[in-house]
Amino acid sequence: MSKGFKVFGCIALLGALSITILCVAGTAYAALQLITNTNLSERSSADMSGGVVAQESIADLDLPDGFQIDGHVDVLGLQVLMYQGKSERQHIYLAQAPKTMGFGLYEVDLEKVMEEARSGDSRVDVVTRGERKTVELAREDLTVRGKPAVKVTSDVINGSGEVYRQVSVFFEGKGGPALVNMSAPIDLWDQAGCDTLIASIR
Repeated sequence: MSKGFKVFGCIALLGALSITILCVAGTAYAALQLITNTNLSERSSADMSGGVVAQESIADLDLPDGFQIDGHVDVLGLQVLMYQGKSERQHIYLAQAPKTMGFGLYEVDLEKVMEEARSGDSRVDVVTRGERKTVELAREDLTVRGKPAVKVTSDVINGSGEVYRQVSVFFEGKGGPALVNMSAPIDLWDQAGCDTLIASIR
């Protein structure tokens, strides 16, 4: 993958996740579909130390064994960190939108973010290579960093026909509405690692 395409893919992911954080429920699951169809396995040209600093500005967390920072994008305060596991098909994404956008003219309503994530349809349609599929979504209320959070779990078929499990948690980060997403093929899914990751967010 070329460096230019890699950066473009990161920015596209950033935009999708930012819209997700800003309460557009249908787009939230399109963003999750994008994650399973976007190859971000090659290391980004972004400074990894910058990724560490960015993570600290969103939330402290403990990564599952084998995961390390694989890239970082920051556009106008919208941040996405990418982590890769032992396999290039195992990914964690951590994203945060600022509390205000549009040069301070628009304030993000975190309560609305949570409500949209909590009350959306339990079945959504996604399109992969022109084929429409229905995805079942399971939701669960959690407490993350001492505040209400919502977990969404789904199994999605990517462009290669492979079933990926995805777990996303919407929560209040240190600097604004945040999202952590863990995805991997079913045969590589680490439920214990996922549970540990979520429990460690602080």
